[in-house]
Amino acid sequence: MGLSSLFRSLVLVVFITAIFTMQLGLVNSVLEVRKLGGNSKRGASPSSPNKNLGPSPKPNRPPPPPA
Repeated sequence: MGLSSLFRSLVLVVFITAIFTMQLGLVNSVLEVRKLGGNSKRGASPSSPNKNLGPSPKPNRPPPPPA
């Protein structure tokens, strides 16, 4: 009896969680990312500017004028 009610409660929690995540659109985005190999519906996103590629070169700016 205890195991049956535990299983029923677990199914209920999973069902409610599934409805909640579908309302937020989380399930669709996860499935979409897996289906398209990492690209979203909007197309390939630009590469992240936060990639660690080592020390970045400083921009070529003219030196400030002497004071």
